[in-house]
Amino acid sequence: MKTLLKLFLLLAAVVYWGYTFIHSPKVENDVVCSKVELSYADSVTDGFIDKAEVEKMLKKANLHPVGKKLDSIKGKAIVACLLKSKYIKTASCYKTPQGVVNIEIAQRKPILRVMPNDGEDYYIDAEGTQLSTSDYLAYVVVASGYISKQFSKEKLPDLAMFLEADTFWKSQISQIYVDKSGKVDLYGRVGEDQVIHFGSTDSIDKKFKHLRAFYDVLPEAGWNTYSDITIAYDNQVVATRRKAESK
Repeated sequence: MKTLLKLFLLLAAVVYWGYTFIHSPKVENDVVCSKVELSYADSVTDGFIDKAEVEKMLKKANLHPVGKKLDSIKGKAIVACLLKSKYIKTASCYKTPQGVVNIEIAQRKPILRVMPNDGEDYYIDAEGTQLSTSDYLAYVVVASGYISKQFSKEKLPDLAMFLEADTFWKSQISQIYVDKSGKVDLYGRVGEDQVIHFGSTDSIDKKFKHLRAFYDVLPEAGWNTYSDITIAYDNQVVATRRKAESK
């Protein structure tokens, strides 16, 4: 009896999957895409790319899926189209039996605004990719001075990422300046004439660890008593007191 029941269940499963295999393509052939749903793979929902921009890109490439049958919609082509935008880091696309095309993207996030002496003005993301400032306003640290495109791509992202990730230093540092030799100075939000001589962009964690230790031993309001603080050297902090104002 149990054997017959097992055979019956097996036969029913074969019939079901066979029916599904035969009829599913026909169902997809008949279903028309009714809408596009956009979602974000990370928390950057307010950035360069919104649903209107995605739809604009797809329409320009004649890939907008609404009104087309599901079996004619090519997800790989949609993804390839979206990835042509330098503002989109990753993209994926899938269809549902209900006729909805779901698109998920991860945007490139500006972490630093670069305003070099040559007059250019652009953002960079964590990979050093340049992004236009005309399309988006981001409140990030500004880097100025003698900055080549190669320097902004290879040397600045790690420093900018550290400042972006560290709540304390993000609130303290407002500007990065690069001199002709590639050495970096930092300027704070409090006491804008105070200079932190950072040196090269190596040993970022260690330098900020020493700077924080120096900051923590200062009395309240003592931070601004120094005009220059140097952390460019190994395992030491050198600070110069402000000159007393003459009366």
